[in-house]
Amino acid sequence: MTAEPTPPILSARSLSRTYGTGPARVEALKGVDLDVLPGTFTSIMGPSGSGKSTLVHCLSGMDRPTSGSVTLEGVQMVGMRDRALTELRRRRIGFVFQSFNLLPTHTVRTNITMPLRLAGQKVDEDRLRELTGRLGVDGLLGRLPATLSGGQAQRVAIARALIAAPALLVADEPTGNLDSAASQEVLTLLRSTADAGQTVLMVTHDADAAAAGDRVVVIRDGRVVEDREARS
Repeated sequence: MTAEPTPPILSARSLSRTYGTGPARVEALKGVDLDVLPGTFTSIMGPSGSGKSTLVHCLSGMDRPTSGSVTLEGVQMVGMRDRALTELRRRRIGFVFQSFNLLPTHTVRTNITMPLRLAGQKVDEDRLRELTGRLGVDGLLGRLPATLSGGQAQRVAIARALIAAPALLVADEPTGNLDSAASQEVLTLLRSTADAGQTVLMVTHDADAAAAGDRVVVIRDGRVVEDREARS
């Protein structure tokens, strides 16, 4: 008896996004279909202006597509009310950005636990200890963001994104502001996070960074032009 195929944790069908009207109209996405399986690391790659960031923003509920559908864990995100969509993002999606987006006047510990506080959840000290130890930021909890290196700040941002145990981790150009050594460190952490069962979706323009994933989806002019296994 053959096993049932694993259903995707994230799925998009006929996804389009248009900005402006008339001569200023821009089709950023043109009928994109995409499935992401749970526990996998998918790299979305393309040059500047290709539509890769627009795609990930639509997939993660940060932007609304003009047409098409997006489901996360079987929940249809398109058409959700703003409050419900915000709550879904807060509870089920973790975000890592190029610019870290840490709160400058708060300690590393407060930055990491902020998603739990915003959701009205108590901090699980055991999980905080395990997560910060695994990411190598357990010795930084009392420090302010201004005292951190770029690599340390991005590791803190990853810890913040993972603290609430999201279904999906979205990393938008996470190595864009880092030197080569810190970039490799962050990619290794994302790779190990996926190996531990976390679904990771990363946007990058860098082919070497994209190779950290299991799969590379190449976007050009708003369309998927290549979908392949990452090179080992």
